[in-house]
Amino acid sequence: MRGTERHSPAWETVTKKGNRMNTTSRSAYRPTRRDIFKTGLGVGVSLAAGTLTMPAIAQSKPDQLLVADGGSILRDAYTKAYYEPFTQKTGIKVVPQSYMGAAEIKAIVDNKAWGQGDVALTGTAEAAVVSTQGLAEKIDYGNIDRADFFDSMSSDDWFMTLVAASCLAWNTEKFPGDKAPKSWTDFFKKSGSFPGRRTLQKAATLTLDIAAIGDGVARDKLYPLDINRSIASLDRIRDDIVWWESGSQSQQNMVSGEADLGFLWNGRAQQLKDQGKPIDFTFQDAVLDGDAFVIPKGHPNAKWAHELAVVFADGKNQAKFTELLPYGAATKSGVALVSPARLAVTPTGPENRKVTVLQDFAWWAKNGEEAMRRFTEWTIG
Repeated sequence: MRGTERHSPAWETVTKKGNRMNTTSRSAYRPTRRDIFKTGLGVGVSLAAGTLTMPAIAQSKPDQLLVADGGSILRDAYTKAYYEPFTQKTGIKVVPQSYMGAAEIKAIVDNKAWGQGDVALTGTAEAAVVSTQGLAEKIDYGNIDRADFFDSMSSDDWFMTLVAASCLAWNTEKFPGDKAPKSWTDFFKKSGSFPGRRTLQKAATLTLDIAAIGDGVARDKLYPLDINRSIASLDRIRDDIVWWESGSQSQQNMVSGEADLGFLWNGRAQQLKDQGKPIDFTFQDAVLDGDAFVIPKGHPNAKWAHELAVVFADGKNQAKFTELLPYGAATKSGVALVSPARLAVTPTGPENRKVTVLQDFAWWAKNGEEAMRRFTEWTIG
């Protein structure tokens, strides 16, 4: 379920975050987005000693491709659904690498450090930053049906490889049956029918999005995000917030009883349900994001990376991934091949798509620094 930790966007400083179901954390220091604009995404990123730098000259067929992903069981699912079919098709081995965000991708491009990685399966917010900075190869859609992707789940230089949902979860012993909360407006009420502690991700992205919905902003009016309304919504429950900084911590807060309601990624919430914990969740008004396929600009192995992109965009492979982990396929053909029972617990199942909203990645790429500043000031204020 998408890594045990969650990767934060390029503008946030990270100490112990990683992917949604991944035990591999990112580096201890992460450049803030302010650093990115000051120095071009390169702050705090050092390349491995002895890395060979070279011009982007077309190469013969490589023996392997280095692919950065979220690790753990996410990597296991990527391997079964994508890496192995690619190797069977081309004879090229995929060698997984540690997760890369926008800063690492820029370091590769600027230093022509091609030996650091051929493809990055990075967060969608990171992909949007990479795109605005011109750091990614254009995706060759010649052998990929771009129209097969759901709206806004592909761009000229990236496409989504999985779709995750930021869901409202609750303790079913505290809120049984029809007493359960139904939307973020219930979650962000100060008191009344839903008393108790609330657990939220201590990060601007997604938390500010759902807070705005909790203040009554309609899903189709969510962007441009009204940060003032988000902060006002958070203010109402300030005294009841229990923060989390990793996916496992979000689960622990709910299971331990430290929180009665929470923002959990759908894979995390589903895992608790499958384990028989007294937890349920809803896709109502969930905000969707995910991972994206990115090829560093100018990479000499771009031709073969595009071959891997074809495998990732194949509906049958996306369906296989979804059957392995409860994250949604980004293509219509992929969803069509997933079993109805599985679709019911994934973000891109037909009924769930009707009640969710895709995060505006371009808005966050442009405004993430300001949003993070406002959020941080509020948390310490």
